[in-house]
Amino acid sequence: MVNFAKWGPIDKDVIVLASEIDRQFGHIPDGALIEFRFSCKNILDMDALSKSDPILIGTENRFVRLNCPYDRKIGTTEVKKNDNNPVFYTPLYTRVRKIDLKDHVMRFFMLDVDKPDHPLTSLTSHDYIGETKVNMLSVLSEPSCTFTTRLAWEDKDPRASMDGMSNGMKFGGLAYRSHGALGTITVSANVVDETVEHAMVSFSLSAAGLDKMDRFGKSDPYVIVRRALTPDAVVGSPGWVPVYRTETVKKTLDPTWQPASISLCGLAANDLHRQLMFEVYDWDAGSADDIIGYAITTLADMLAGNVSIPVINTEKAAKAARKKKSYDNSGMLTISNTQMTPISGSELGLPAPLDNIELLAWERWTVDDVVCFLVREHKYDVELAERFRAAEIDGFGFVALNDSDLKELGMTVIGRRKRLLGLIHQLKRDSDSVASNRGARASRGLGGAFAM
Repeated sequence: MVNFAKWGPIDKDVIVLASEIDRQFGHIPDGALIEFRFSCKNILDMDALSKSDPILIGTENRFVRLNCPYDRKIGTTEVKKNDNNPVFYTPLYTRVRKIDLKDHVMRFFMLDVDKPDHPLTSLTSHDYIGETKVNMLSVLSEPSCTFTTRLAWEDKDPRASMDGMSNGMKFGGLAYRSHGALGTITVSANVVDETVEHAMVSFSLSAAGLDKMDRFGKSDPYVIVRRALTPDAVVGSPGWVPVYRTETVKKTLDPTWQPASISLCGLAANDLHRQLMFEVYDWDAGSADDIIGYAITTLADMLAGNVSIPVINTEKAAKAARKKKSYDNSGMLTISNTQMTPISGSELGLPAPLDNIELLAWERWTVDDVVCFLVREHKYDVELAERFRAAEIDGFGFVALNDSDLKELGMTVIGRRKRLLGLIHQLKRDSDSVASNRGARASRGLGGAFAM
């Protein structure tokens, strides 16, 4: 994996031939939806009388190597209360173009939330814990698209120069310094299969006859659902990522949990045959939670009807085998009433699909998109792009520019103005052509039906 912390300022170049990208990533469609999931261990304790309350914020910059100074926020996880070993169940999503793989840098930084009702951009309301950066090309090259690395500190809080994270943030050189006490972060990426339409999945969970884990009581069970990262993932390997957790039901060996509802892409990456592991734990107040056992199935089996699976504790099974005693299971887990309800990606808050030529979709451009278009695609200098940003020119404003507007923006050379106006005219013409073709396809009834 590319180690940006080792490099220091992010102005190095990774030389990757187009043919090599095609060889490695030919299975990934252009514009693919990528899901990121996160867990951390031993993060820095920022609170005097309790543990940290961490939240993770994700940003991306597709054009770092061409010195475009803006990150775009892609989302935030949930806040984990009083937890220095957080597992985040809210994924973050983005899309990739193969042409941008080596230039597409993801940045994930963590805050300790002190005042939940204050905006995350407030430097005095939340503490900066640390962060990591990863090149998209590198993370997709990792085994199982998963890596673990130390959190690092920048020289200053990355929010210091933000003008509201929803509008992007500006940063200069990314000079890292390591800090061993910050903890580690594990990042898992997954390509979501969008040949299956998006849906919400609902199901009910219950168990019977679970092992008694508490000396003076029964058990306090809860379930963590994990998705296999690869088809050959085995129990006990790091090839599983947590995607859902139930509430804890106190003092029972026969729990019934609240019905679950999770997106199909969040649960199984839109893959009905992806292995799902249901791990049953016993919650303990003063020590690490005990695992009762696990059960494995697939969403396809869950949709076929109610599923009742033995909960297996590998340690107890191995111990019984050594002593030549019998071991059946540590209880039975029942998954019932599984249903899928179609839903659009926009309703799930997923990034919009890219057009065949992403740059034609100027109607969706933000101010930052205009800036990156100028700097990355057409090599305009950052100083000029800054003036476009200061004038708050988004996609609609960009295509409406005229010669006098460009003069006001500081383009004094007539040849440069004419070339940019010609570029805008071509952008509008090509975009109209794409929209016309898309409308013709829709009128012929080529929309896809919901696929099971």
